Amino acid sequence: GIETVSGILEKESMQLNEAYVKYIAEKTPFVILKTAMTLDGKIATPEGESKWITWEKARAFVHRIRGSVDAIVTAIGTVKADDPQMTARVRGMKSPKRIVIDPNLEMTMDARILQMPPETILVIKAGIRGQGLGIGEKKKLLLDKGIEMIEYESEKLDLKWLMKELGKMEITSVLIEGGSSLNSHALESGIVDKALFFIAQKIIGGRESFPCVGGKAFRKLPEAHTLKDVKVKRIGEDILIEGYFR
Repeated sequence: GIETVSGILEKESMQLNEAYVKYIAEKTPFVILKTAMTLDGKIATPEGESKWITWEKARAFVHRIRGSVDAIVTAIGTVKADDPQMTARVRGMKSPKRIVIDPNLEMTMDARILQMPPETILVIKAGIRGQGLGIGEKKKLLLDKGIEMIEYESEKLDLKWLMKELGKMEITSVLIEGGSSLNSHALESGIVDKALFFIAQKIIGGRESFPCVGGKAFRKLPEAHTLKDVKVKRIGEDILIEGYFR
């Protein structure tokens, strides 16, 4: 004779467990696209300078986000330009795995991302050849250092395929931290579940500055990517816009 009610705060509860819910249902990771840009939508100057777009509080917030996901996905261009560590420098939080999309195995042996834990995974094109240090020898040196590799056969990497491969590795959530090209590729492929856009109160200007999202442009506004359940927060001097694609 006890009355029961279901579905109380269902939406909020699903968001608390969003990565787990998606992984259990689809066997692919929950994907967060994070970027930091200026008021005019730029992520770097024409010379590629991007340190730092946002201020210290926003950067500390990003470290906590990193500590909450299983892996960070970036591209070799970001590694070559910034030589990042891609770690969560927050006491008590683990650092995620680093996944670098590096089709032609351009990773240098002295890159900081290879010199420290946690593990790094390179996504490379099968059958590649190179000059100087042979690709086979370079692969062996990297494997000996404990670097894992995922090889794909197609001409261009299919990010949906990659997400399925990461799901097989029991990676339940990933944070995409890349440049204009990777951001556009991720959005075009439809893999992104959630967006975190940090906006700094700065203006770079210039056509040659790097935009937040490159790739193809939509010719009609109704076709543009749109967010739902949007939240806006102040993180120190910066603004965070958070929302979902699906």
